Amino acid sequence: MKRHAIVLALVAATTSALAQTYPSAPIRIITPFAAGSGADIVARLIAQGMGTELGQSVIVDNKPGAGGNLGVGMGAKAAPDGYTLTLGTSGPLTVNQTLYGNLPFDPNKDFAPISLVAMGPMVVVTSTTSRFKTLADLLAAAKVSPQALNYGTPGVGSAPHLAAALLLSASSVEMTHIPYKGNGEALSELLGERLDAVFSGLPSVVPLAKAGKLRPLAVTGTKRSAMLPDVPSVVEAGFPAAQAQVWYGLMAPAQTPGEIVVRLHTAIEKAVNQPGMKEKFIELGLEPAIDSPEEFRTLIKEDSQRLGKVIRSVGMKAE
Repeated sequence: MKRHAIVLALVAATTSALAQTYPSAPIRIITPFAAGSGADIVARLIAQGMGTELGQSVIVDNKPGAGGNLGVGMGAKAAPDGYTLTLGTSGPLTVNQTLYGNLPFDPNKDFAPISLVAMGPMVVVTSTTSRFKTLADLLAAAKVSPQALNYGTPGVGSAPHLAAALLLSASSVEMTHIPYKGNGEALSELLGERLDAVFSGLPSVVPLAKAGKLRPLAVTGTKRSAMLPDVPSVVEAGFPAAQAQVWYGLMAPAQTPGEIVVRLHTAIEKAVNQPGMKEKFIELGLEPAIDSPEEFRTLIKEDSQRLGKVIRSVGMKAE
């Protein structure tokens, strides 16, 4: 017993000393999507702010592939020393375990969540020549003629596709899904009047809406977006179960010392609160959203269950 107590004391002292000297080398953030993607932009914004707070370089390392599974899997297997972090997103951490089946990581066991960073809704849009002036108009027409109306998204299992599935389920209507390779292609088809609606991320929609080419009907968050303050949320429209948001957060590998997690959480919070940072997130259709490691863990678990149920109900499969 005495020897065991001595070992525990030495471990505690080592951990404490590690936290006091951390970080003493550059930190890497594995980003599971390509350069220029929304995830990449978020990672670079937060990396810059964290580097200032921690006094070390924070480097973004893009590892795209398999819908984000490749990069997240690499992050799960990294050494738990605080020098390799992963930018977790709502896709790989909540959707993919149902969409893909077998993953090279367990979102609930292989990571120590540090903090949520930002989150934002999608938007439902029609063309300005459409007969649908409100979300209620669109859903009422879909209820009268199931599957007669169609909607586009940037792909099967994408965040906008899930947002659409949630709304259609909550409103008990059916529309035909047409997946595209990206938001741009779907919006082009909408402008060409070959689609009745599109579910999309905000940044690609806002310029077209301001130019009078698209009509936003609703955002899929719990409240209105700063990018489209005149557009109601699905909650306002009477469908609280349809709220769907993309989110980004930072994770460390499981078994990372708690004191290092706390140090990183503090740095993230300070980085997000730096002057001008909120405005930069808003330009991406996001808002800063710091929470505790435990709250972040709960979000992952609850979103996994909620979105997994939707995926199974409509039979979504990864392409």
